[in-house]
Amino acid sequence: MWCWWPTETRSAGARCRSGFAQGFLTNVLNPKAALFFLSILPQFVHGGGSATRQISSLGIPDVLIGIVYWFVLVAVAARLRSLLARPTFRRRWELTTGWLFIGVAAAACPSERLTSSPPARRSRLLRYR
Repeated sequence: MWCWWPTETRSAGARCRSGFAQGFLTNVLNPKAALFFLSILPQFVHGGGSATRQISSLGIPDVLIGIVYWFVLVAVAARLRSLLARPTFRRRWELTTGWLFIGVAAAACPSERLTSSPPARRSRLLRYR
């Protein structure tokens, strides 16, 4: 990642704080999150109660779920990073994910058998209606 300051001179704690601050600002200044809340949440606000309280009661759990999700994602990524540093694990990982992508691509390929039924069967089904 490009930085305007030399990364070697900063401590690990400073790099961590800097990364957290960068990620936090990226998420806070992301207009997609604001557009999501402006477009989705008003549908769930009822006219009888306080709109602020209702939006807060819907928005706060969303933020908390997002925080938990990102902490879990970072923990898994840190664990995978240490595992992928081992050459044997990395090779197995690349083989497994490569075959997984090939399998998904093969399953996604259209086949005539799945997209249409034989004409005789279709006409038989139409006769009994």
